[in-house]
Amino acid sequence: MKLFSISLLIIISCLIYIISQGDNDEHSRPVTKTYVAAKLFSKPKAQMRAPASIVEAKSPVDPRVQSSVAALEQLSQVEACYTEQSCNFPDSDPREYDLMVGKKLKGQLMELYDNALDNKVDEIQLSNIAHHYIQLPDGHVKEGALMLFSTIPPNEDNLEAILKNIVAYHDANLMKKALIELQRYLDNPSWGALIFNSFRQCLLNGSHFASKQLAKSVGPFLNDQNIGLYENLLDHLSAGKQTKQLLADSIKKYKKYQSGG
Repeated sequence: MKLFSISLLIIISCLIYIISQGDNDEHSRPVTKTYVAAKLFSKPKAQMRAPASIVEAKSPVDPRVQSSVAALEQLSQVEACYTEQSCNFPDSDPREYDLMVGKKLKGQLMELYDNALDNKVDEIQLSNIAHHYIQLPDGHVKEGALMLFSTIPPNEDNLEAILKNIVAYHDANLMKKALIELQRYLDNPSWGALIFNSFRQCLLNGSHFASKQLAKSVGPFLNDQNIGLYENLLDHLSAGKQTKQLLADSIKKYKKYQSGG
């Protein structure tokens, strides 16, 4: 038994010596690129990091969103010229500078419109841009924004923006263009009520040229449900006002068409 214990101690001592020699060899081994690489890839799999191409992989950015963001940045730079009044635009006349800035913005909005027709612009971004620029107090800019709205499916927010910022505006040319766009909103009865209320305010209190254009072109908006409202509106318009005569003519044409005349 004693001999067995001594033998066991000798075996254990030998093992300890062999292990310690292995550690010494490893610590004294030259640090080379091959050695480092071997140590790196000898780690347990659980400790290995995933390749960067997997860790950092991201969903591709929609090019339509990129196009919208780039367009908005360009628009914002030109819009800033309104407040800074220091951009390189002609300014010999007090109104010339603002006029040229407005035309520049309209040109950029029309480029965005062309891209929207080719489905190269994100619809949400396009709507945000249209809503922002239709509020600017410049007819050219409003016209460009209105064209953007024409590329977006109708909804109540868009309708209210057009009614508030163009129908209630003083520009007869813009009114004519807005009436074309607003015909896309006639299928919804609740929208028809919003349109009539806006038209009523314009015919009663709008600018001379805008109200005349509306009275002359209101025909497509007349129907059996609202014709009585427009006839009643005639009674509230001044007798000598051109708007009243033009509205009366539009009502007459509608009734004649309905009767097959």
